[in-house]
Amino acid sequence: MNPSTSVPAQARELLRRFEDGGEKPRCTDDLLLFLYRLHDRGTILESRSTIFRGKSFHPLHPLIYDLESRPDMTMADEHQCEVILTLLRDLASGMILVSVKE
Repeated sequence: MNPSTSVPAQARELLRRFEDGGEKPRCTDDLLLFLYRLHDRGTILESRSTIFRGKSFHPLHPLIYDLESRPDMTMADEHQCEVILTLLRDLASGMILVSVKE
């Protein structure tokens, strides 16, 4: 993923790849980099999301850890996938507005 691309555009691309079953294993690295970037540099400006209400993405830490340490199990876990899908949908649709420090 190109870091200069907007967060919503990156989220849409990852969502497309994630929802396509064949792309799911191949998008894990890009997803991990995207989540790291949000976690480390992202600030939530406004959120109507059901899962992200604060001003930071620090709640992503356990998911990032799981993706990094056991990616296959994480991508196979229904709950983890639902969190990922919800986050990507909310970012892509503008339900979560983000500022990312470059």
